[in-house]
Amino acid sequence: MELLNATLEIFADYVNRELAQHGFTLISPYLAERRAPGMRQGVLLGVDVVANVVCTAVRTYSVFTHELDDGPTAEQLATSGVVAGVVSGSMGSWGGDLRSPLRMVTEGLLPDLLRYGTVDTIVAEVERYPGSTGRHIGSSPIAAIFNLAHCLETMGRLSDAKGLYLETAERQERSNDVLARAYADAARRRVEALHRADVKGGTSAKSGDVTHDAPDELGLSDEDEALRPFYAGLLRYLESAGENPTTSYPSLLFRAMDELYETEARPGFWKSVSSSTVMSVVKTYARDFERQMTALSPTELEEYVEDLELGLQMRVFDETCAERLLALTQGGRPETREDVYEWLLTDFDRRGEEDKSDYLERDGFKGADAVIAAMALLSNGTRTS
Repeated sequence: MELLNATLEIFADYVNRELAQHGFTLISPYLAERRAPGMRQGVLLGVDVVANVVCTAVRTYSVFTHELDDGPTAEQLATSGVVAGVVSGSMGSWGGDLRSPLRMVTEGLLPDLLRYGTVDTIVAEVERYPGSTGRHIGSSPIAAIFNLAHCLETMGRLSDAKGLYLETAERQERSNDVLARAYADAARRRVEALHRADVKGGTSAKSGDVTHDAPDELGLSDEDEALRPFYAGLLRYLESAGENPTTSYPSLLFRAMDELYETEARPGFWKSVSSSTVMSVVKTYARDFERQMTALSPTELEEYVEDLELGLQMRVFDETCAERLLALTQGGRPETREDVYEWLLTDFDRRGEEDKSDYLERDGFKGADAVIAAMALLSNGTRTS
């Protein structure tokens, strides 16, 4: 009991010190929440004490306050099965101090929770980046469209909301699933309510619609021109994915570039990729990219570019090693990961490339695996070109 009370005191202090300034209040010893029109957001503490060891989990969530709201409450402290919103993340600790997961919540989860704290920002994000839909209005095919309709209704876009409520009702009403029928019935009730209010008109235009430069208007330098298909493909990939690139790490870019590289693999490819040109493509796709990144923190954009450049350097390293190994005769080329690793270390030592040697040693055999994968891609690219 003493361990539990100490943990709850730490959580209460965290709410007062970190969350209260953003509108969160403690509505139970385990739950802090804030509300905005049409939605509520919370930070939920889960605690188990097993053999005098305290196990904690801190979860963040955003749920929509329509009649089927199934998010956590002071009486029902659970995030499992939430479909009227999203559980955005969880940080836990086994036998450790609660302060560690709370610090991770502050650094990793809270900024996003605050950023998308109104239905307006959520709708703008979903309409601008359709690929982010599951992240913001839920991945449940039963509830997602209804959730979005609720957001639109809250904003006053009643005609658009009515159309999505109708879509939910027509899609779910023939289902045998209890939850699907509940959403269908609720959607019908919302349509009838809007009809009774004699709703006329409404703004159906999507505020996020934009038109990007065509790929042949990327404004590439003479040096970048050789990689025009790659940069144009990157822009098309971003548009197709429909996701917001303003995340803490450029994983979307690397996913796109790696996929494109598989069809264009050739010696010296990654050495020719310019991080500044990649960023130009991103800004062509997302016009307000720099503004959004700066709004997150003064150093967010700089750190993003650093992560991008580091990822490109890793690929250049793998490419360089693969090219050197492929230059060997078939009989003299190491084949196992252990032999590849030893051969590269010897080669780096012979060339006086201490930085490369240090890099490979930090990665160990995992680094050798990446080089072997790069060799396979280069070999396939050479055969098909």
